[in-house]
Amino acid sequence: MSKIFKTLFSTKASVQNFIESIEYSYSKHRAHFPGENQHFHLMQAWLAYMQAKGANVDDPAIHEAAFTTTYQLACIPHPDCAKALGIFLCYRERPNDIDSETESTFNSFISPVMEAQEKGTLEELFKKYNRVNPTMGK
Repeated sequence: MSKIFKTLFSTKASVQNFIESIEYSYSKHRAHFPGENQHFHLMQAWLAYMQAKGANVDDPAIHEAAFTTTYQLACIPHPDCAKALGIFLCYRERPNDIDSETESTFNSFISPVMEAQEKGTLEELFKKYNRVNPTMGK
């Protein structure tokens, strides 16, 4: 019960609860689909989030958005990739609620990804953490 009150009255607790819900979704998809790579699990967590917001997750455009939205985050090692997704989504929805510590955490996760993108090695970084799934995108 106290967690509910903290979430209602504390922005920091609300943000933390939101991030944890995304991490939980990711971990559930990881457990349910153990043969898939972390990009797949991130996409599923994003799709679950979007479905909760009322999006039609059967729409191919939504699947394409899931792929592109989570691609760079899939270049972050597990389990930090799920936390990064949670922070990213929270920032997108409520940018003023992200404190400097949370922002710094996200930046520490995404910095190596941005470096790889600048160097032209993003695909290699992606492959380091994601086994290529030949059925993905079908």
